[in-house]
Amino acid sequence: LNAEAPLQLAFVAVRIMHALCATRITLAKRCGADDADGGFIYSLMWDDFSFNPPYEGEKITKINGVKLPKNYLAFMKQHNRGEGETAGGTWLVLYSLEELQGENDDYEIPEFLPDHIIIGDNGGGEFFGINKKGEYFIVPEIIDKENLSVLCKDINILPEAIDKFWEDI
Repeated sequence: LNAEAPLQLAFVAVRIMHALCATRITLAKRCGADDADGGFIYSLMWDDFSFNPPYEGEKITKINGVKLPKNYLAFMKQHNRGEGETAGGTWLVLYSLEELQGENDDYEIPEFLPDHIIIGDNGGGEFFGINKKGEYFIVPEIIDKENLSVLCKDINILPEAIDKFWEDI
């Protein structure tokens, strides 16, 4: 072995890890991206985000009649609020579980978007949320259902889905 062999092996190991994660994300998208056990599929897209400590409060399963998806609850129990920039440059703030009810009440989401809740925003005029089917969406701050776009079915690929949304418009 030469002196560069350990560095080369480390580089190969990192490339393999990235490929495995990318494969899991791709498979997750094709399968609807919701783990049956409520566990979450790791996404490298969250690497540049800052998160709060894990949630330790009372059990929350619904907001305004919308059942929170297992993948969302598993993710939020571990991170419980976060913010950062997606690979495509969109700023994303996820509200903490404690903030959800207040944010939805403040923006009168049940009135303007029945069967939907907001879970975050980009600080630039768009909200991100979940509908009663467990789908993640983006909607302008004017909260018009006709301008709502479904992004994905799993919180773990939300940053990638947001980037794809902006690429496609």
